[in-house]
Order: sequence, then structure tokens, then C-alpha cells
Amino acid sequence: MNQAKRGPFTAAINRLRKYDGGLREISAEQLARSGRARWLVDTGVWANIERQTIISYEDLVQKLEETRLTRAQTSVLEAAMDNLHGTLEKINIL
Repeated sequence: MNQAKRGPFTAAINRLRKYDGGLREISAEQLARSGRARWLVDTGVWANIERQTIISYEDLVQKLEETRLTRAQTSVLEAAMDNLHGTLEKINIL
């Protein structure tokens, strides 16, 4: 089942890399529905995966806000979090 969960995310990220974000955005759910992970969407499991992805992202943001970091660490982590947020938006998770 974990491989089925990973497939749509991998496809979405590969699509973003290949077209450098220039192609029409497609949701991870659409990729799941059109691939081998269709059963995840049909059974409602995909909605849980999306919800847990959002919860994990929000937990990470909260943890980083509570953690004492150097300026250099803050700069690197802010850039990484901005990229993660942008990616999650492009695949319609956020």
C-alpha cells in the first residue's frame, strides 16, 4: 500500500521537474485517479492521505517556529519550507 501512496506524489514531482512548473498544474489526486492508485481515491483512502500530509506539514511549521535556530539555519529552512509549500500548492494538497 505504501508504494501505491507514493506513486501519485512521485508522478506529480516528476511532472513539475520536467516542465519546470510551466505546464498546467495537475493535482496529485488526479494523478492517483488516472494511475494504479485509483483504488485509493475510490475507497476514500486518498482523502486521508491528503489530510495527513497537511497535518504533517503544519506540524513541521509549528515545530520550526518553536525551535531556536541560527540565522543561517533559519535562512536555509525558510527556503526549504517555501519550496515545500509551493510544491504542495502546485499539486493541490494545500
